[in-house]
Amino acid sequence: MTDFQSVGHSSRRARCPSYWLCCDRTFSMDLGLNGQVAVITGGASGIGRAIATAFAQEGARVVLWDVAANVDAVAQEIAVANSIEALGCSVDITRAESVAAGLKSTL
Repeated sequence: MTDFQSVGHSSRRARCPSYWLCCDRTFSMDLGLNGQVAVITGGASGIGRAIATAFAQEGARVVLWDVAANVDAVAQEIAVANSIEALGCSVDITRAESVAAGLKSTL
């Protein structure tokens, strides 16, 4: 018997240790981010986008730094879905001048 089954969870959850992160349940945490600004590198896709969405759900204003062409569109999508302010900046974090420009846009 797995730890999941021993505490009364369904077998589906027992087979999926990451169930709590990936499936049909949503948990709200109070991370104290309401009104704060979060800069997320790689925020237009993948883990960065998931982090940006989670921070937006907590009430943070998010700034997405990414080289992806759709960074502005993703920022707007997150803003609309979560009723927060979001900004998308085209930033290549491997180039100092790009980071400086992104910082200037962010501030």
